[in-house]
Amino acid sequence: MKKTIAFLLFIILVFSLFGSLALAQNATEEVNVYFFWAEGCPHCSSEKRFLSELEKRHPAVRIHSMEVVKNRENAELLAKVGKELNADVSGIPFTVIGEQYFIGWHDEETTGRELEAAVQCVMQNHCEDRVSGLITSLTQKEQPVGKRTIPEKLTLPIIGDVK
Repeated sequence: MKKTIAFLLFIILVFSLFGSLALAQNATEEVNVYFFWAEGCPHCSSEKRFLSELEKRHPAVRIHSMEVVKNRENAELLAKVGKELNADVSGIPFTVIGEQYFIGWHDEETTGRELEAAVQCVMQNHCEDRVSGLITSLTQKEQPVGKRTIPEKLTLPIIGDVK
């Protein structure tokens, strides 16, 4: 009987430790917020201030701010994001959190509340980050097919030519 109780206590201890580790991992999971904006856009400026405060309230939030008028790569990324999400990206600000996207900015009571709810949704439901893969594929340098990246011959001091 004592062995059974000891075994049950051991099992409970193991499960509680794993549960604590899972909660700690979830607490540190980052929530990426992709914010596409344009210089001189008053709605973008308002949302930018809100996102700065959101980042302070939620340490797991990471704002990826991308200006799309002066930066061609960011504009290309916005087009790819629109295609991936099947979204009209003709309006800015354009914000993506997890699997959700938001076009425009009204105020903190409406759009701000929706953005905060999306952050909470990602934290609780571990939604897929639909943009991170696009950023990786856009920023990785593609090598032309057939081009060697390793030189055919190296000249080293003392040793000489190495093929």
